[in-house]
Amino acid sequence: HVSAPVRFADGMRAVVAQGCDVVQEVGPHPVLLASGRQCVEDDTSVRWLPSLRRGRDDRQQLLTAVAGLFAQGVDLDWKAIADGIPSRAVDLPTYPFQRRRYWVDTSRLPRLRSDDSDWLYQVDWRPQEITAAEDESEAGRWLVFADAGGVAESVVAALRARGDRCLLVRAGDRYAALGDDVWQVAPGQPDHFRQLLGDTGAVTGVVHLWSLDHVSAVPEDLAVAHERICASLLHLVQAVAPLDLAVSPRIWVVTGGAQAVAGEPGPTAPYQAPAWGLGTVIGLEHPTLWGGLIDLDPDADDPAAAVVASLRPSGGENQIAWRGGRSHVARVVRAGSAISDARPEISADGTHLVTGGLGALGLLVARWLVDRGARHVVLVGRRGPSEAAEETLRDLTGQGTQVRVIRGDVGRADDVRAILAEIETSLPPLRSVFHAAGVLDDGVLHQQSWDRFERVLAPKVTGAWHLHQLTRELPLDHFVLFSSIASLLGAPGQGNYAAANAFLDALAHHRHASGLPALSVNWGAWGDSGMAAALTDRDQQRWTARGIGVIPPERGIRVLERIMAGAAPQIGVVPVDWARYAEQYPLGAARPLLAELVRQEPAADRSPTVPAAGSRLRERYAAMPDGKRRTALTDHVTGELARILMLDEASLDPQKGLFDLGLDSLMALEFKNRVQAAFDHEMPTTLLFNYPTVDAVVGYLDTVLFGQRQPEPQGPPPTEPDDDLEALLDNLEQMSDDEIDRLFTNGSTAEGQA
Repeated sequence: HVSAPVRFADGMRAVVAQGCDVVQEVGPHPVLLASGRQCVEDDTSVRWLPSLRRGRDDRQQLLTAVAGLFAQGVDLDWKAIADGIPSRAVDLPTYPFQRRRYWVDTSRLPRLRSDDSDWLYQVDWRPQEITAAEDESEAGRWLVFADAGGVAESVVAALRARGDRCLLVRAGDRYAALGDDVWQVAPGQPDHFRQLLGDTGAVTGVVHLWSLDHVSAVPEDLAVAHERICASLLHLVQAVAPLDLAVSPRIWVVTGGAQAVAGEPGPTAPYQAPAWGLGTVIGLEHPTLWGGLIDLDPDADDPAAAVVASLRPSGGENQIAWRGGRSHVARVVRAGSAISDARPEISADGTHLVTGGLGALGLLVARWLVDRGARHVVLVGRRGPSEAAEETLRDLTGQGTQVRVIRGDVGRADDVRAILAEIETSLPPLRSVFHAAGVLDDGVLHQQSWDRFERVLAPKVTGAWHLHQLTRELPLDHFVLFSSIASLLGAPGQGNYAAANAFLDALAHHRHASGLPALSVNWGAWGDSGMAAALTDRDQQRWTARGIGVIPPERGIRVLERIMAGAAPQIGVVPVDWARYAEQYPLGAARPLLAELVRQEPAADRSPTVPAAGSRLRERYAAMPDGKRRTALTDHVTGELARILMLDEASLDPQKGLFDLGLDSLMALEFKNRVQAAFDHEMPTTLLFNYPTVDAVVGYLDTVLFGQRQPEPQGPPPTEPDDDLEALLDNLEQMSDDEIDRLFTNGSTAEGQA
């Protein structure tokens, strides 16, 4: 007898090549589906269905499997399926007027709700006294990024008066130690921040005041301001996050006049607002590093007192604004009352400008404008129209509308001037602007670069500013900015995008306070358009699991029309199940911003006499025998990874590379934060990159939590598949010879394959 090898992969590929688009595993538990998926991973059209599952009722599971097959269009033998299953007859109506609904109630699904007002949200600033938490027994050690206006010196004096030590950091063009406890770094140089932390040693907190250098006047070059503000924050986080610290320093970011607080004039410094978008994402990706955001009153006599009062707040507040000597806290609230049943006036005789006009959303807006009577529409894009766009353009012009396509980059002032000049000389007067231009370059913060930030900021921020400056003297009816829910709620992996859209939000409030038309819409994902159109089935499942629905295009346009007829300068639009949404965040990520929408347990007021849940779990594991503890850790890690990867636990081979199963950097970060919260213990950002199998990460946890033998990392952090060569070379420069040897002999990592 000669045994032949099992050619499982070849078999799966052959099945799919013959046109099979539904694969169902027949067995007591799905164990082969994950392997089958990997064999044809480039084919996203195949649906993979289980039959039975351990621990579940067989009859119910079989019916679920049958339902899955039916949903995929499989022709089923219902007589054979229903044989032996108890059933009953149901009377159906005889006449059309005997109306009764027999379908599943979908009214609770986020994307199918009939009342659009349930999707609308806005930020409400609530007056609330900020009381300091009890001071720690030991003095703090603060790293203060000093502004040029003297606020930092007052903050330092107040902190030193209570016994804290402060180290000042000034912005410059080179790295230097300027004297006792004073350093200088260049905002755009990440190595400066690593060197700074090496020279200053561990700190308990960071106060970032560099935004305040851009309060009194609009900077000539927005890029300079944003490099000073956002690049420095990005590089600071990248320098601090990898450090193996017993307690991470809390980072507080201070702005002045960047937020629109109720009852006060709009933002006087909207160009500082990107710090708020980026800061929110820092809090989600690195909850143990995050302190919060503080917006000072530009007219305050003693702004330093507000800063110091906000640094150790009780209640976990992390978005605080000061106006007229009073503190306010941010809350996201429902905004159904902000919409109107009236229709906005769309001038038939004027010209309507749409940036990003050749994209899916831009073309949707163009079609809506034409449907509402517009007869002159200008679509701006950096590239020419695609075939699909050409078809839409032919359709629109066939309705008697003059649609002009102008190639240009709104991030360049000269291009915007040329576009407006062409409208002025050859078209009716400009009456509305819809700014929908933008690009995505997602990635978690520790893998981002300032170049990638700039690519995202340019069309959104610089483009919006040019449009604002060059049209502010024109009698516009509408000035609509397409922002994102990422700037309102934060979005892990979208720090640059959240920063860019936070500027749009602040600009809308700034214009509104100046009596100019303005509306910033924080859109969620649009179905069949924009970012959501590129989502795979697995991506959509992850979004659904997190409680986020998509916006059908026809509904999105209807909502846009209703909020344009209202008076609010900023509205968020997203279908969301808040209970599910809250589950994705670890316990360590304080989210008082959502306190009105999500029931939250207070995390910051934990009594020192009551141990955290993570501490109790760690103590319970520590009491177990070594073998039992290892099994419990394996079960815990496997369960978390299966949930994140949306795979069955049985399909996770403890020795198989997790990145081979589809793990990405954002999932790795989510896992790190959840394990960190579960065991109440700091974990490195590169946890799953250094230990990329279940067995490896369990060994690491057994070591750091319970003092077992330290495992060797299986490889340095891999870059994302789309990362450039420079990121790889940066990694190599920081590695020892032995690590480099292991790198190029380990074929399971992306770098090893490279």
